[in-house]
Amino acid sequence: MIEKELKIREVSGDYALDIPFADGSVNTIYFNSKRNAETVKRIIEVDGSNLNEATVCDTQEIKHGSWEYDSGDVGYTNYLCSECKNFLTFYEDIDLYPYCPYCGAKMDKECEK
Repeated sequence: MIEKELKIREVSGDYALDIPFADGSVNTIYFNSKRNAETVKRIIEVDGSNLNEATVCDTQEIKHGSWEYDSGDVGYTNYLCSECKNFLTFYEDIDLYPYCPYCGAKMDKECEK
């Protein structure tokens, strides 16, 4: 549990969150907005874990997929995500994204044309 109240202070346009440790030392984390600092402060207060330990976040299994060539020669090209079947349309020749912006699948399988 937190023995001392966490304090947010403004420092040159940024916001600092001072986190006191049991040994009397203080760890200061800087944020670009007061809202971000308040969010982290609230997480620490609600979590109530030891401040010397990292808070464990929920994780999700990484999906792996590939871009499937769908059409071309009509002024644009469609590529489908092999996982969610959403497509991206390109009007010029560019590198494909390394992940699907719809489902988050990592595009590390062989691209199918």
